[in-house]
Amino acid sequence: MEDLLHRAGWAPVASLSDEPFELIKKQKALYSRIESEEGWKDFMFRLTQMRDGTRIAIERGVVDQHGRTHEPEQRAVLYVIEQLLTYVPGINRDYDQMVKMLQADEAVANAPVYGGDQMTALTTDVW
Repeated sequence: MEDLLHRAGWAPVASLSDEPFELIKKQKALYSRIESEEGWKDFMFRLTQMRDGTRIAIERGVVDQHGRTHEPEQRAVLYVIEQLLTYVPGINRDYDQMVKMLQADEAVANAPVYGGDQMTALTTDVW
């Protein structure tokens, strides 16, 4: 799996030297490259179907062939699916909040205060 990702140009997003703003900026740049792709849309659609199916199974109290319910496991799966579905919107929200905070701090100081953390175009390569 790592080889497939590496050949496609993906590498670990986080490094030990990254500041939180730099990490969020990298994540936003990476995901903005694929959010409009059909493969990503299909992935999100399938995750949504899985979430809805799992929620319905929990609500109906579905049992397996041995008559046992797996509600605790299904609730755990539902939680993970919800986290996956909100991951990219969360990155975008965090990035927007950080940019607003940076701009507010610089407006108060009336000068750049973060040095290298200036906003850059997210269309450039982040590596």
